[in-house]
Amino acid sequence: MNGGQTQHGVGLAIAIALAGAAAVHAWNLGRPAVARDFYQVWVPVKARQISGPTDLYSAADRQRLGVMAIASAKHRDAGPHLRAVVEHSAQIYPNHLAATFTPAMLTTFVLFDGDDYDVSRLCFAGVSLAAYLLGIVALARLCGLSWTATFAAVVLLIVWFQPVRNDIVDGNVNRLQLGALAGYLWLTLRCRHVAAQVAAAVLGGWLVLFKPNLALAPVFVLIALGAQRQWRSLAAQAGGYVLAGIAGWLAPAHLFGGIAGWPNWLERMREVHRTPYDVEQGNIATARLILECTGVNVSILLAAIAAVAVTIVICIAARRQADAGRTVLFAAGAAPLTAMLASQLAWPHYGVLLIPMMLAAWRGPVAGRVTVAVVYLIIAERLLRKSAPWMTNTQYGWLLAAAMIAIAAAAATELLRRPTPAPAP
Repeated sequence: MNGGQTQHGVGLAIAIALAGAAAVHAWNLGRPAVARDFYQVWVPVKARQISGPTDLYSAADRQRLGVMAIASAKHRDAGPHLRAVVEHSAQIYPNHLAATFTPAMLTTFVLFDGDDYDVSRLCFAGVSLAAYLLGIVALARLCGLSWTATFAAVVLLIVWFQPVRNDIVDGNVNRLQLGALAGYLWLTLRCRHVAAQVAAAVLGGWLVLFKPNLALAPVFVLIALGAQRQWRSLAAQAGGYVLAGIAGWLAPAHLFGGIAGWPNWLERMREVHRTPYDVEQGNIATARLILECTGVNVSILLAAIAAVAVTIVICIAARRQADAGRTVLFAAGAAPLTAMLASQLAWPHYGVLLIPMMLAAWRGPVAGRVTVAVVYLIIAERLLRKSAPWMTNTQYGWLLAAAMIAIAAAAATELLRRPTPAPAP
């Protein structure tokens, strides 16, 4: 083994050790957390075991479940985490539960519906952490990063990345989403068999039904497959999405009957959007920021501009015969970014879903990597807020919007960059 191989092996070993330490750090961060967002789904899942509820999204049923949860928290066997999260929910939500979960999310959380809240919470934390780690590794490898760089990315995206810290402490689902998105992309790009493409689309479709902030991911990926004339994959994935839609309708109906239907969820979403959260309450959606500053709702306009821009980049990439895998990665990464720009509601932990675009841009030249580094510091927020404690949420929102546009531009530039011709012999 020569010196270069030895140095590479040592660097890889150090990166793996640091990544392992970062994973332990993430687990220890989540163990004492009350996981308030997990609780918001855990309680309604338990409702399928009792009689009485008719609509989990209604104020009456949410109040009824809240009364039951408060009573269970007073039981002598209730743990301190359950008592704390019940008290928090009673203070924050008028009807104890926010009830913004989709029927598909409720169905998925049946996997974590144990009677002991702490056991269920820790099972969810473990699965979420595993999904996050595997998701980063899969995405980094799909982007062409070396193993050393991959494990270095794991460290950076755990230890100094505030969105994932928020997701861990709150018990939210963005880590699960990232892992599922990575799985969808891995099946799409690395498994060309028709059955694998159908499975990828079923996973991608369920991911959208689970939480619609990734609704544009399959749309952009299908556009990419069509632009690349991958008709077989396109047809297989279209069929997979149909299967996912059928499963997303039938599974909640089978498990919960009529108490968790899609029409009920849609009505609840209309109620939520009538009184959206302000930017100073932590809402970092760019469209909401513009609405508060100008009084104009530009959500549809921003979504249209972003969709057209992404489609143009995909089509140019296909015409230039750019790498098909990188094109699909760009397409999928553009979906959460578009949602954060155009939606009226986005929370800081949604920054976890910007990781695919950041990794895609990192492959570019020095300018692209500098852009990724700057954007990382902005999204990490924790470092930024310590150095600039005077910054308001509104000011941070504008900075984040600029960062998201910059990272998309860097990724698009890398995708469309023509390779430098080899020098003549």
